[in-house]
Amino acid sequence: LIEEVFTNKNNHIDGEIRCGLQGDDFGKGSVDVYIDIEKLKNDHHAGFGFLEVPSRIGNHGIGTTLMLSVIDTIRTFKEFYFIRETVRVSGWLSTSDKQNGNWNKSVPLYEKIGHLANVESYFTIKNDEKHYTAEEFLRISNDDGSIIYLI
Repeated sequence: LIEEVFTNKNNHIDGEIRCGLQGDDFGKGSVDVYIDIEKLKNDHHAGFGFLEVPSRIGNHGIGTTLMLSVIDTIRTFKEFYFIRETVRVSGWLSTSDKQNGNWNKSVPLYEKIGHLANVESYFTIKNDEKHYTAEEFLRISNDDGSIIYLI
């Protein structure tokens, strides 16, 4: 069951998508979606953040479902606003998540999502303009980075 809550303030849409295991009302994963309508229409950009899946419900496809929902949401907005250009959707990757080991799960997951959603994806490192695969990013990044989906 997927729950979506979106608010629109001054043409800036903030949303949270939640998902859990059927029959478990307490363990839910969530991800935030950020869409500034003007940035979407003019700069073709949107964002997401804070993908969280409690460890007790991990490895059940919750993170995958949430991220595919983010991509579907952006596709819906693209269609609604008749945007034909590719929209760049970015999510921030914090080095604190590298230090606690989260990158070892999240970075490969983000790359897998791109394949499942049939969209191009790549990773960037802070102010570096190069595009990296998940494997390259994990191997060389010692700084904050981003996952980018081209939708």
